[in-house]
Amino acid sequence: METESPPPHVTGAPSDRFAPRATGAMARMFDCVSGHYRLLNRILTLGQDRAWRLALWAAVPEHAHVVLDLCTGDGSSLPGLRRPGRLVIGLDASLAMLELAAEADWRGGWGPRLVCGDAFHLPFAAGSLDAVTIAFGIRNLRPQDAALAELARVLRPGGTLAVLEATGPRRGALAPLHRFYLRRIVPVLGRLSRDPSAYRYLAESILEFGPGDSFTSAAEQHGFHWRGARRFMLGATRLWVASAPLPAGEIPAGAAGSVQAARLGESPRGEMPIAAGRPALEQRASSAVQGLLSLALSVALGAALARMLNPNIHIPLDRPRRALLLALVVGGMVVFGARGVMFLLRTLRPTPRI
Repeated sequence: METESPPPHVTGAPSDRFAPRATGAMARMFDCVSGHYRLLNRILTLGQDRAWRLALWAAVPEHAHVVLDLCTGDGSSLPGLRRPGRLVIGLDASLAMLELAAEADWRGGWGPRLVCGDAFHLPFAAGSLDAVTIAFGIRNLRPQDAALAELARVLRPGGTLAVLEATGPRRGALAPLHRFYLRRIVPVLGRLSRDPSAYRYLAESILEFGPGDSFTSAAEQHGFHWRGARRFMLGATRLWVASAPLPAGEIPAGAAGSVQAARLGESPRGEMPIAAGRPALEQRASSAVQGLLSLALSVALGAALARMLNPNIHIPLDRPRRALLLALVVGGMVVFGARGVMFLLRTLRPTPRI
């Protein structure tokens, strides 16, 4: 597998990022885009990445004492993993991204430990981790078999693997809209970054990853036992939760009680309070940008709808496909319009703490 060539659809991003064990190429890419990484993440996920991470945090059992956040990036997934007495480790190949994670306000005790390392050669003993979380990083680890084998090595038998990942279009009525967003909208927004090719890579890597079926099959082949899965934003993002392989002959425990509900508001007695990720002013600015972007998309879809309804403009589609396209445009206009209003209203109230 070491000699695999990049997928044939790669056209806009350097092909070395798709090569097996491309740790160096990925590190250079994330070093370059670290400056606007947080803001663009919020925009590209329409502000929902925080809610998705809440579900990721809830998947980690309270009794997990040593937790690794692999491909930790700017550390966005670290705050909700902290608990009194728990060792939380954030590992990434990009030093610039780890510097962003180090700048976070970790007052309140039990700050995470940050490590620059290679996901294919984790600096941990076999069976030494109780849980591993990966947010938007598993599709960057090629070959997947080698990455999963390393995860199976460092997790204790029965330990938790929680993976949050953006997924490609699945067959259905919304697939064309999803594909259009990845191929057209994401690269355009990527021009706000120092390296626009990084966001072309983002879109192409999501399309290569697909709906995640090959990942789930590969994890099963390495002995992982699925405890549950969730879909967000109509399937554009998925969360998988699995138990690490058990010794031969043992039967995996049931899933009951293995995934806890996310908690909002003040931390319960005995748990670490989690500081807000960003100042209120920055949060409101992010909501304002997302609101304006959503409204702009709604207006653009409205303009497209007006052209579709213009009898002087010919659209070379048969009646069923024209009706489907019309439904997608109207639906997108309504959804983005509603989200734009929601985000702009959010700028008028204080930023909530989790």
